[in-house]
Amino acid sequence: MRFFLRVALLITLVALLPLVVARAQDPNAARVAAATGLIEGKVLDAATGVPIAGVRVALTNRDNQQGYFEAVTDATGVFSFTQLRPGTYLLQARRAGYVAQEYGQRWGQFEGAPVTLEEGGKIRNLSFTLTQAGVISGHVIDSTGNPVEEAEVRARLLGEQEADEPWAGFEGRAHTDDRGQYRMYGLPPGKYIVSALPRAQSDLLFRRRGTFSRSIAFGRWRDGARGQSGGQTFYPRVLTPELAQTIAVLAGTEHTGIDITLLSPMLYSIAGRVEIPTGTFPPGTIRTLIGTQVGNETTYRELSVGADGAFFIPRLPPGTYEIQLTAGDGNSIRRDTTLAIRAIKLEDRDISDVFINLERPASLSGRFLIAGKAGPVPGGFLSLTQATSSNPARAHVSSKSDGAFTIPYVSPGLYLFFAYIGDYDSSQYYFRSARLGGHELHDKLEISVGSEVNDFELIFGADGGILSGLVLGPDNLPMPNAQVTLRRSNEQAGILDFKHSRTDQQGRFKILGIRPDEYEVEIAGEKCATYHVMNENSKLQEKMNSWNVRIEPSSTHIAQLRCTTP
Repeated sequence: MRFFLRVALLITLVALLPLVVARAQDPNAARVAAATGLIEGKVLDAATGVPIAGVRVALTNRDNQQGYFEAVTDATGVFSFTQLRPGTYLLQARRAGYVAQEYGQRWGQFEGAPVTLEEGGKIRNLSFTLTQAGVISGHVIDSTGNPVEEAEVRARLLGEQEADEPWAGFEGRAHTDDRGQYRMYGLPPGKYIVSALPRAQSDLLFRRRGTFSRSIAFGRWRDGARGQSGGQTFYPRVLTPELAQTIAVLAGTEHTGIDITLLSPMLYSIAGRVEIPTGTFPPGTIRTLIGTQVGNETTYRELSVGADGAFFIPRLPPGTYEIQLTAGDGNSIRRDTTLAIRAIKLEDRDISDVFINLERPASLSGRFLIAGKAGPVPGGFLSLTQATSSNPARAHVSSKSDGAFTIPYVSPGLYLFFAYIGDYDSSQYYFRSARLGGHELHDKLEISVGSEVNDFELIFGADGGILSGLVLGPDNLPMPNAQVTLRRSNEQAGILDFKHSRTDQQGRFKILGIRPDEYEVEIAGEKCATYHVMNENSKLQEKMNSWNVRIEPSSTHIAQLRCTTP
């Protein structure tokens, strides 16, 4: 029996041998890259420079959703990832008591610098510096002194992004327990305003960056237009962020006793009417939204409008609101085309005279073209902004595979426009000009009531210049994730006047598709107020704030930029 099993096994191997040989000899057979790469580095305390042990470092392969790895730093702060396949990776370091940060991350709201690993590559000596986090804690009570359970507490970091506060816009959140206590940790250092929302509002008043909530509520909606309800209250006991007391959070410190007493503001109503030309829009096309501004955030919800165009919004706290008419697809809230906006400031009375008269819209269609090149131009993007209004109508559209585009509904008016192909900063094409009916447009586009504009042409050039090079820090080492900005010295309305790129882990950058013109080159990075320029002729120049360069058609400029300590 054993003999027959051996014979059967031998026959099977002989039968499979041609397939194995054919596979080995097939030059088109897919090759799996060897997992022999290495990425290692060290995590240090930003203030002391001391290595940090116990930091969880996450490594994510942007090219492969399954490429996720974790490591923990040892007693010397060192982490290591081995047996890696080639690809583009992002690293994030996190430990209790510190602000979570990505490798090469200069500004809190931006992605860190990607790390590109070649097959079999060895990347060593990456350096993370983590900042000790601050803490804000306190109580939330109602007007009678009782604790408020499950109130949402927010701490928003003030400052201007990339100017005086690298983490500007960061917002920490926490909820109170049954004693009304909260504790917000992991906060970057800086000045904060703190506010609290009772549960009825915090459950529904929610916004994520770039998205709009479909339903929100402003307190508990009861019968009647006016009443009182606990609203968003800022520390220590005010209703507007302008009157809030700021809290200076220091690295590694806890600020206790930040107690908030919820106020009960008077609530008011907004009423009015929307007039839409009959027979102009298919059913479900027009959406009416109401937006409420809280601090720097605006949250939108759909507004119910009667058959006669009338609307009524009860129980609103004082604040800044806006009514928007948008052209949607009938299925969900969309803001691709904003037809009309009315800003409303609700203070100490009901408002009942809001009237929005929507004019008969126009339609706009056209095509993206590349000068001197025939064939389709996919990936185009066009944006329009009304130039003559403090609350401008807007529209944007992406081109089809053949470069054509159509915006079916555009409010009449004078518009500024900008357009690009692909990703703006990495596109090899630059915007040259626009034509309408064979006539060149300089900076604006006029759209008349009810018109059909169907020959709007956007022409791009393929002979743009290239600027590439290396950015070094004050220590003369490559500076990862520094932002290199190319800004046109000759500003012209209607055309985006800047391009930018971020350096990789080796401090290198490259900007493609630069429109021929005179530019200023700027670097945004830590300790980078003055820098030196080493141009392609190896001549060292010392510059303050910016460096001018003339980009010629199809030219290539190479620069070595070195930041110096201010």
